[in-house]
Amino acid sequence: MEIFQNPTVIAALGGLVVGLLVALWTYLSGRSHRIGLQREIEKLKGHVQQHLEIQAEGLDSRSKEYADLVRKVTNLEVSLAALSAKPSKSELRSLYLHEKGIQLMNIKVPGFAAHWETFRTEAELELQRILAGEGIWPRNLVRRTLGFFGFGGGLAEVPRISLETGNDENRH
Repeated sequence: MEIFQNPTVIAALGGLVVGLLVALWTYLSGRSHRIGLQREIEKLKGHVQQHLEIQAEGLDSRSKEYADLVRKVTNLEVSLAALSAKPSKSELRSLYLHEKGIQLMNIKVPGFAAHWETFRTEAELELQRILAGEGIWPRNLVRRTLGFFGFGGGLAEVPRISLETGNDENRH
């Protein structure tokens, strides 16, 4: 026990104890700082993950909107090409004959006008849908709608309606 009475050993042990206390304090403060940083990193990871999910949802909705717009533009281009094509004389003639037939039906058949207006309203809604790019304007619309022409088609196959009597002139 003589050794603990030496002032050099006491100073060395005191320095050692003070050094160990400083080292312990440094370790504990470093550990608490490291734990705080790890919590901050986890919090930032959560924010980044949430941000990436939000961006992914936005990207998905934009890609769906883009695909829808591409489809509409394609439909509008097809419709524009079909609408910019000039109708043939046979199509104009068929259109005139149908319009005249509708006029005669309005005059001669009771109840036709009410049904006609209902169907015409439905056709207008379909046309608005086509013009909005949600559908495609059909090529050869008059021929397809009227159904007068076969594969070769020709004016001889079109029935002629007398404007005065409303009778088919092809029947004798």
